[in-house]
Amino acid sequence: MFSLLVDKKKTMVKINESLALKIVVTLSAFVPIFVGFKGMFLGPSGITLKPNLVFKSENYSIEVDSHFRYISGYLFAMGIFLLRSIPNIHRDATELHRACIIVFIGGLGRLWGLFAVGLETGAVLATIVELVFFPMICYWQKQIQNRTRSRIE
Repeated sequence: MFSLLVDKKKTMVKINESLALKIVVTLSAFVPIFVGFKGMFLGPSGITLKPNLVFKSENYSIEVDSHFRYISGYLFAMGIFLLRSIPNIHRDATELHRACIIVFIGGLGRLWGLFAVGLETGAVLATIVELVFFPMICYWQKQIQNRTRSRIE
């Protein structure tokens, strides 16, 4: 009887941990979706406190504007990949890992920019999230996946 209660409690902890991971990934997905959507429609002027709401970036060259909007599309898609990973995140994290690799590589690029151009608080915080937080999410998912497999086998 006692072992049945212990097993049930362990199962509840695993379910709660999986739910917590799903919540964290969901919240993490909304950032690139929002930022990507904003960047696609407002362009580089969307970074400023007073964006130009006519969807034209007059202070930037066409090349910079085009590249910024293109990269913003990547951000938006990455958020979608994160959301798509949620339903079966305890068993299959292919899309989660893809998105996290993209974020990590982007973080390496941002880190290079910090050294090359200079430090700014927002960029430093974003770099830490990209290089530390997302790999930790992958590690956490892998731990849950391993425990789920061992429970099934």
